[in-house]
Amino acid sequence: MRFFILTGIIFFMFLAIGNILLYDSKKFSTMELGAVTLFGAALGVFDYNDVADTSNPSIGYIYLTLYLIIMAIILLNFIIAILTDIYSEGRQWGKALYLW
Repeated sequence: MRFFILTGIIFFMFLAIGNILLYDSKKFSTMELGAVTLFGAALGVFDYNDVADTSNPSIGYIYLTLYLIIMAIILLNFIIAILTDIYSEGRQWGKALYLW
């Protein structure tokens, strides 16, 4: 549950920053379009031209790249946490079987 809260906070933080920095872009003109764009980018459906139609395209490129890197790190961290938890449960279950 904490993962969803953390991911939601980071997602909305990037959404607010995107609306401030890329206000003149078509994809970030409203919060709804920005949320759809960021959610699609997190799933791998993105185009750098979506953030290039602003007055300063280099900020858009940096913004989208940072978002993709941070979300990938968070998702990998979540997978590692799940695998570690499953491994520790399996190890405890194996010790219990060995003692009987």
